[in-house]
Amino acid sequence: MSILNITLAPRTRRGLMVGLAATAAAGSLISAPAAQAATPKGAQRMVAIAKSQVGIGERKGASKYGTWYGRSFGKAPWCDMFVSWVARQAGVSGKVGRFAYTPAHAQWFKSKGRFDRKPRVGDLVFFDWKGSRHISRIDHVGLVTKVNRNGTVTTVEGNVSDKVMVRTRTMGTIVGFGHPKY
Repeated sequence: MSILNITLAPRTRRGLMVGLAATAAAGSLISAPAAQAATPKGAQRMVAIAKSQVGIGERKGASKYGTWYGRSFGKAPWCDMFVSWVARQAGVSGKVGRFAYTPAHAQWFKSKGRFDRKPRVGDLVFFDWKGSRHISRIDHVGLVTKVNRNGTVTTVEGNVSDKVMVRTRTMGTIVGFGHPKY
């Protein structure tokens, strides 16, 4: 093995590799956070595609996500259709589900044992603006793009002021998180 055109003896190589691994684990060699490295590729694709849509909104009261879901849904509330569209683009529809009705989507995750209040990057986050913890009262969904140290989550959500937007949300309005099996 050579590093910078220096040939190293096997014992020295092992010592150097152990030292590099320890430095990387401490975070001083690699700038990416450890949590990001553990995020599954499907979740990373979901987040990247969702972020690429930020700012896209309705035209004449219709969304491209609702129209994609079905012509008669073009002018319907589209937060869940946005998440379903992102999953389709990321190639993970079967793991995320295809829904237009947020309570049914959350129930689908719950029926699979994949719904709780512990967020991870790539999770679907389900909201009740009145603060209940009841799936039947869910009225909005987004995608978790970051879990923040202060207990909030950063999300990308469709149909926020008729656009795709980034938001930081507290746990107060979150019913739970759907965990796709990426």
